[in-house]
Amino acid sequence: MAKNQAASRPVQAPPRTANVQEAVQKMKAQDRGDTLTPEEQAVLGETVTPVERDEDQEDAEFAVEKADGDAPPDWAIMPNGLIIPRGKEIYFIKIPAEWTDRPNEGDRQCIAWNLTVADEDIALKRTRGEQTRVVRECTMMMVRAIDGQKADWTNLNGPGNIRKWFDAIGPRGRLLVQNVYARTHSIDEDVASRFFADCFASMSSK
Repeated sequence: MAKNQAASRPVQAPPRTANVQEAVQKMKAQDRGDTLTPEEQAVLGETVTPVERDEDQEDAEFAVEKADGDAPPDWAIMPNGLIIPRGKEIYFIKIPAEWTDRPNEGDRQCIAWNLTVADEDIALKRTRGEQTRVVRECTMMMVRAIDGQKADWTNLNGPGNIRKWFDAIGPRGRLLVQNVYARTHSIDEDVASRFFADCFASMSSK
């Protein structure tokens, strides 16, 4: 009799999430992959409190208005407070409105420079092990300013949010910026030939 009663009991379905919207938001937050350590936030300039720097680091960076060398193009909008590492090659990129997914918002632009090891570590962390995301994340990481705003990884609704900008420029715009990343973070045939001809040697150990 007890067996029959046990068999007749309805099987309870696993509990459902009470708030579906909350669950979706959690999934989106996990997908961003933007949870960073304080050290990583310092690399991106996202710390709320001032970061202590040693003298070497202070000497290695300077404000844009103190920069030497060629001036930015006339159409480039330099954000206030943008810090550029000394000795870097700076890339100014303009994407005409008709090439973007939102032509009504006008031409888009960004300022970029090559990745450091710390930059690469953060970008690779954001891929969460998905190799197909490496180029995209590294490309976004090298973009330091967009449309006159410092690139922002924390404020989802801010004017400098890099992911929203990357979406707005559309597939053609993204491909153009990714091509800049690919060309500036790789070597051509001439460099490779010179390296193996003049800068590389091998020997057998005894």
